Amino acid sequence: IGSRLVQEMYRRYLEEALSWLPSEDARLIKAIYFDCIPMTKIAKMCGVTEGTIRYHRNRIIAKLKIILEDVMHLSRDILF
Repeated sequence: IGSRLVQEMYRRYLEEALSWLPSEDARLIKAIYFDCIPMTKIAKMCGVTEGTIRYHRNRIIAKLKIILEDVMHLSRDILF
């Protein structure tokens, strides 16, 4: 039960962090990681190279890490 609670907590952190991203960034991350669409297919759909998609993914993940740290920190402050 404890691990399910932790998973749910992290899922909520991630959802909150994604909501702080620009919508296009959130859509790309969701397409790659939640919808499991290959980056080659996303690149073709967007009319760009796979390298461009990888670049954007890496940039978004860097932003997401910062946002997640803030979200988790704020949640801990509220809880404790």
